[in-house]
Amino acid sequence: MPLPDLQNVKEYLKIDGDEENTQIQEFIDTAVEELEDSGIKDQSTVSYGMAIKLLVAGYYEERRPQVIGT
Repeated sequence: MPLPDLQNVKEYLKIDGDEENTQIQEFIDTAVEELEDSGIKDQSTVSYGMAIKLLVAGYYEERRPQVIGT
C-alpha cells in the first residue's frame, strides 16, 4: 500500500460526502511532511500507508479552533 489517496483515507475515517475534502487532503500532506522530517521517505511500504492513515486520524480527531490571546 503506497501513499493512500484522499478516498482511501476517507474510507478509513468513515467519512461520507465531500465537505471536508480540502481539510483531509491538508492532513495527508502534513502527515507526509512529518514522516519525511522524521527520516521516513520510503512510501512504498504497507507501514507507510498505515502511518499516514493513523496520523491523519489523529489530526482529524484533535481538530478544534485555536484561541490565541485572551
